[in-house]
Amino acid sequence: MKNTNDSVIKKYVKEVLQLTPGTYRFRLKKELTSSICEHFHDMPEVTQSMLHECFGTPQIFAANYLSSMDPDELQAHLARTNKQKKHLLVALICLLLLLIPIGIWIFSEEERHKGNIYAVELFDFSTQQQFNH
Repeated sequence: MKNTNDSVIKKYVKEVLQLTPGTYRFRLKKELTSSICEHFHDMPEVTQSMLHECFGTPQIFAANYLSSMDPDELQAHLARTNKQKKHLLVALICLLLLLIPIGIWIFSEEERHKGNIYAVELFDFSTQQQFNH
């Protein structure tokens, strides 16, 4: 395959992957890229229209791929995804609830120490004199 073919194929595969659930993308990417390369291995130049003609538009391909999946597996995947999203949301809320008081405490500590002026004693070694500032 030429570099131009690679870019056309990568674009098509990317469009298909954007329309499929995340957990299936790695496997689908390998399978689809392999199928396209096998189908067009002798072609000097592959175009988007050739890919659409053989495999369908990215929307049609993704829909066919998802419809060919086992309904129970797809339902389990969707349930897992929803559960993971809920867990992530709860974790983020807990993190915010922890960080807000810490931020308030840090801000109040800075404000508390802002007005303090520290006395510094300087010593001039050349004249052997001590200065208070």
